[in-house]
Amino acid sequence: MYLKFLCIFLVSCLSAVSLRAQPAYYAKWAKFSTPELIDYGANFAELESKPDSALVCFTIAAGRYQENASKEEKHYAAVAYSGRWYVYFFHYFDYANAYENLQRSFEIAKENGDPLQRIFLNFGCMFQTISEQSGELRPCQQAADYYRQSFEAALAAHDSVTLDMAMINLCTVSHTLGEMGKIRSYYQRYLKEGKGRDLHSPYRYTLLLYEGLLAMEQKRADSAIAAFRQQSADLSRQGSYLRYHYGARLNLAKAYAAKGLMDEALPLLQESEKVAEKYDMKDARLEVYRLIADYAEANGNGLLSETYRNRFFRLKDTLLNYRQVVSVSEQRFLGEMRDMDKQIAAMAHERNVQRMLTLVALGIVLLVIVFLLLLWVKNRKLGAANRALYEKNLAVLRREEEERKRRKEFETMLEEMKRNPADDAAQKEGEKYRGSWLDDEDKQLLGERILDVVETSGEIYSPDFSADRLAQLTGINYRYLSQVINERFGVNFNTFVNEYRIREACKRFNDTRRYGQYTIEAVAHSVGFSSRSSFFTSFKKFTGLTPSAYQKMARERENAR
Repeated sequence: MYLKFLCIFLVSCLSAVSLRAQPAYYAKWAKFSTPELIDYGANFAELESKPDSALVCFTIAAGRYQENASKEEKHYAAVAYSGRWYVYFFHYFDYANAYENLQRSFEIAKENGDPLQRIFLNFGCMFQTISEQSGELRPCQQAADYYRQSFEAALAAHDSVTLDMAMINLCTVSHTLGEMGKIRSYYQRYLKEGKGRDLHSPYRYTLLLYEGLLAMEQKRADSAIAAFRQQSADLSRQGSYLRYHYGARLNLAKAYAAKGLMDEALPLLQESEKVAEKYDMKDARLEVYRLIADYAEANGNGLLSETYRNRFFRLKDTLLNYRQVVSVSEQRFLGEMRDMDKQIAAMAHERNVQRMLTLVALGIVLLVIVFLLLLWVKNRKLGAANRALYEKNLAVLRREEEERKRRKEFETMLEEMKRNPADDAAQKEGEKYRGSWLDDEDKQLLGERILDVVETSGEIYSPDFSADRLAQLTGINYRYLSQVINERFGVNFNTFVNEYRIREACKRFNDTRRYGQYTIEAVAHSVGFSSRSSFFTSFKKFTGLTPSAYQKMARERENAR
């Protein structure tokens, strides 16, 4: 990991020297007017998919903002910051920088008295996406608030384009929150504003969306299916509105699923998947992968469900890594953007700056080489230590498996020795501990019973597994269960269960043939951890290794066979 980021840093330093050696490139862009730069930026971002070029144009335009500028110049600065938001949000998936630029656009526009409906819409889009990817409802509620503000501002300005988008998104998030009834007044005002509009337009799409989602919330699946079918039919005649096509198919699939018609829902989702992949709509791909996995599982197709669940986790990991790499690149890139105007004003001084930067870069190269050598030596030692820990963990797992087998054999032998038709005390053993004090022999017996359950029942790998459930499975009073775990095993319930989950995770990492394609997050989820951070913490605590280091050595061990 360190080597990766050091290499990125080194390349960034050398790239900085190369970029500074092209003052003519910056001078070329700086000659354009602010409106021209914004037009070029929008074209690069939306039509040509050249985010770096778009960011250059928007950054130069935004950098021209001055406190004493005219209203028109301030307006263009606000638009430029919104353009930067678009690039960061839809191309780089860097939500922190996207939010910062959108907030700056809002501040300038508000101070300048500009219309705010599109900015509110963009804020809502951000929070809605965060909610969809995190599974949390609080960002979804924030998105709904921003869409309401966008709706009100667009209505006042008679901005039908933004009004359509605000109403569509407000319907979607309200359905997610189960609050369709709260937007009835917005729907009625939207109807009134849209009188006389062409029905073959986003207006018609929005009306059907509201009707379909309301029917879904009211458990009227047939009505929802009819509305969403009409949406798809209307869109097929228009041949445009890519996102609307995707949304109509997705909603129709959800309506079919609500009625239990998974065989109709899954093909629609797979059609939506093709659209999302063709146009590289990463947020849409995440959503459709998750839905296919859920619906396939509900339909009894475990293989298909597992395939798409893995695709979902792989894409999430890819986006996370992409954001990290882009973040390093952006720091260099933004520094260059801020220096553009200064470079143009100081062209005569540029050669001396280039020489200095070249020497600095060479010095950095030498320092990095020395550091990499030291890091390589350190990593070799660390690798040896990690391998020793890995082998130690393998030995522990083997010993525990052998001990478990011996214990089961001993328990079987005891059961055979105790079998006596006249003795029904063993049959009532489970009731004995529901209201009595425990002696050492009782604790020993109950401890064995607890071990038998956790080692044979797959329920402990469910995130919802609790001490109450363990008490039910063992027939032990909850208070005595906690006492036995604390005194017999020296830990609390959570630590006791997590240790068994980590052991199972180690076994799955070692079983590369079956689980080799699983991501770390997928393995963590499969053994009962709902939080990636808690899995990493517990894994490191119990094994002395990070999950990634353990998984890497398990794969190396398998390849060496």
